[in-house]
Amino acid sequence: MVERALRLLLEWGFAEQRLETVLWMAHTGNWASRRVAWRLGFSCDGTLRPWAPQRGELRDVWIGTLHRGEPREPRTTWLACPVVEAYGVRLRPI
Repeated sequence: MVERALRLLLEWGFAEQRLETVLWMAHTGNWASRRVAWRLGFSCDGTLRPWAPQRGELRDVWIGTLHRGEPREPRTTWLACPVVEAYGVRLRPI
């Protein structure tokens, strides 16, 4: 539902408002937001430290961009989490 709404909003912004670039920001660790941005074709360009307020303190944020004319689909594969096994312990993605 969120992804669909954002697709419509991006289409409106690029077509009707003549936007050239849309910025995406999320507090570091907000993987749900990062995954939606990835699906929509946003780059993940880096981290701004400390930048956005949350609960009375400034926190780091991820930042990305999407330009007019860029495909609204993932540019890369999603982040792969390796399985690590050693000494009888196995660490794997959730």
